[in-house]
Amino acid sequence: MDNESEFSEFVLVGFPGLPQRFHIGVGILIFLVYNVSLCANITVIMLIFLKEHLHKPMYIVIASLAISDLLFDTSTLSKIIAKYWFGAGSMTFMGCFLQMTIVHTLNPLDSLIIMLMAVDRIILTKACSTARSESWNKAFYTCVTHWFVIGTYNVPRLLVYTYEQTKKPQVDIYVSLICLYTFVPHFMSPIIFCLRTEEIKKTLRSIFKRRNNS
Repeated sequence: MDNESEFSEFVLVGFPGLPQRFHIGVGILIFLVYNVSLCANITVIMLIFLKEHLHKPMYIVIASLAISDLLFDTSTLSKIIAKYWFGAGSMTFMGCFLQMTIVHTLNPLDSLIIMLMAVDRIILTKACSTARSESWNKAFYTCVTHWFVIGTYNVPRLLVYTYEQTKKPQVDIYVSLICLYTFVPHFMSPIIFCLRTEEIKKTLRSIFKRRNNS
């Protein structure tokens, strides 16, 4: 009994090989990424929620993706920022369990939402006159953007699983690959899928015009 010890916290190591002098810079970079994602996703959610002409199935799916990305980034990036800025790198068991539940729930949910968006856009493109080159260009753009995001999800993940089989994996490279497939797709999603949608762009333009005129 004397040799037993109990632990109620997990310590996040982040990038173990990162020198102390770079911690603030990494925190600032992650903070900027989080704020761009936060502003973009909140903008999309508010637009779709407040504008009645966007109350359509396609835009509801887009809003769902924005909410999912917002929850994911808030549950993970805020803790990383706290570690590198304030040295708060520990988590309770329940806090870690909650974060893992959120992460492992939202990751497959994002994949499902992106799949639904791809199907919706391809079907929508095939409603148009297929002889026109514009329709084919839209279909090509839809496929390329979706494959790009899916690639950022799955290619680094495959590298991580392969890298785990090596005898002496370097922790910093391992963590970098995890960050690549975890945060980059969430950073790109509101820009590629949401803010580039034609109806949402028109709505944003009309809002900015009203403000400039007033």
